Amino acid sequence: VASATLCVMQLPFPRVKFPIRFAPDFPMSDIDSRAPDPLDAGAWARQAERAMHEGDYEGAAWSLAAATRAAPGNAGLWNNLSLAFLYARRPGEAERAAQTATTLDPKHAFAWQNLGQALGDQGKAEAAEHAYREAILLAPEAAEAHFGLAAALTLRGQWTGAVIAYREAAKRAPGSADPWIGQANALLRMRRRREAVAALREGARVDPTRAAEIDSQALFAMQYGDEFTVDEVSAAHEAWGTRHQVAALSSPLPRRVGGRIRVGYVSPAFHASAMAFALLPVLKSHDRDRFEIALYSQGHIEDTVTEAFRAQAQAWRDTSVLDDVQLAQVIAGDAIDVLVDLGGHTPGNRLTMFPLRPAPLQLSWLDYFNTTGICAIDAILADEASVAAALGQRFVERLAAVGPCRYPYAPPEGVRSVAPRPDRPIVFGSFARLAKVGEGTMAAWSAVLNKVAGSRLVLKNDSFSDPAIRDEVLRDFTGRGIDASRVELRPASEHRRMMDEYADVDIVLDTFPYNGGITTLEALWMGRPVVTLEGVTLLGRQAAGILAPLGHPEWIARDVAGFVDAAATLAADPVRLAQLQMGLRDELARSPLCDAPAFTRRLEALYERLLDGTKRAA
Repeated sequence: VASATLCVMQLPFPRVKFPIRFAPDFPMSDIDSRAPDPLDAGAWARQAERAMHEGDYEGAAWSLAAATRAAPGNAGLWNNLSLAFLYARRPGEAERAAQTATTLDPKHAFAWQNLGQALGDQGKAEAAEHAYREAILLAPEAAEAHFGLAAALTLRGQWTGAVIAYREAAKRAPGSADPWIGQANALLRMRRRREAVAALREGARVDPTRAAEIDSQALFAMQYGDEFTVDEVSAAHEAWGTRHQVAALSSPLPRRVGGRIRVGYVSPAFHASAMAFALLPVLKSHDRDRFEIALYSQGHIEDTVTEAFRAQAQAWRDTSVLDDVQLAQVIAGDAIDVLVDLGGHTPGNRLTMFPLRPAPLQLSWLDYFNTTGICAIDAILADEASVAAALGQRFVERLAAVGPCRYPYAPPEGVRSVAPRPDRPIVFGSFARLAKVGEGTMAAWSAVLNKVAGSRLVLKNDSFSDPAIRDEVLRDFTGRGIDASRVELRPASEHRRMMDEYADVDIVLDTFPYNGGITTLEALWMGRPVVTLEGVTLLGRQAAGILAPLGHPEWIARDVAGFVDAAATLAADPVRLAQLQMGLRDELARSPLCDAPAFTRRLEALYERLLDGTKRAA
């Protein structure tokens, strides 16, 4: 029955993780009642092949299951059954089928590869790594196996090894951008920001059909650290806009007359994310007598937060399968008055749709802090102080002030407060992504540690699961005169546990020129003061835009010397520090930052003013 196996069809480069669907064991009871002859494995396999080509993966799995009953010792059939289950997103069944194939034929490279995919889809990263390594031993030129190994190492937070595996995949698949994108994401975890941007640009070169998407990710990556100047970043955004804007379908649509204002929000992140903390309170506070809400979801992740978003929308559109023209037609058909892009150049964005002008007023807000480069976006929403400041970056849009803060904050429910630390010496901390830690930040943190005798520093992020990265960061501190024993590096953890770990910190030190946003708010909610350095960009003013409305401008420094002094001043008065720590949560709760209804009234008023401006211009 060897001829009964399907032509080998393998998955494209595997994703790091599919959404998990908990399916029951594959039912077998009525399979014998189906045509063809239950004993004819070849006929079942041919039926499965047709189903696979038609995209009927469940049907293919049924047929292959019948084939394995007719020929239970055929490893090829079990391998292809695992493949059908993978396409059907049933990783548990795929794992069992692939495991059977490798037991029957330990040298079946594709079966090991499918096993790695199935294990990775279930979050079994260490076992997936083993399976992919077995596949590579048997088929060292298989690009998919190297990519799968890189994905498994990514799940384990082994970024150094992931970069090596992604590079091996890129060598063997010269026309694929995916290994370059994966490599860039891993390099950012290692603070190798220039290399990450170069990898993304190479990905755009090898796959020009995805150039807009990949170059967009490069723009985002350029803003970590301090390797690229503000002018370089502005010029790159402008160049992206020039390259990737298309002609509009028509002239800007006129504003509808009468009726409620229809606001459409476009995002790839309508799920548990930093953006959700800020957007959900606004959606819940919108005046439904005056506004209708439509959500255009580009994301592939759905969770309980997604359901919360759905509940707030009069219209929910899954846009992930629509091209730009189709999406613009849907939005125009919904008669949207105000179209708000929430993603900017974050992954999964739909910026290339906005030049088609499906709405009379188009805005950028919330998850991005720079120009989009899209002239068809009319304005970027920012806090009043940033709009009034002499920013160093350039915008093709206008800046519009939405009030004292750029967005509101809804603290996570059920997170206990943490008391002041009774022990001394002082412990500083940062839970920011390592990609944000550039040379200037490292120098400032080291200066703080040198000024505050005996102080320690706790850093926590997803880079520190990799021993090589930990060693490199500690060497960086020791090279600046800081004993390694004064620096503690912690890997990422579940969000609730991470919040609890603020109990081990006295004062939080911000990163720059890319400040913390939600991480700043979380630290304050846990009663920990945050010291920041105010920059000349919207990203560099994130924390200042939080601390000023909170009423603590004394924690906002204008230069590195001021940053060091602000941290040392807080550390020098333990009684005052303890008082601050005990009162910060209440201060934040009473501030404009947590007043979502008031923020939303200001936002709605801004929408109306800007809409009136489009009407006058028309």
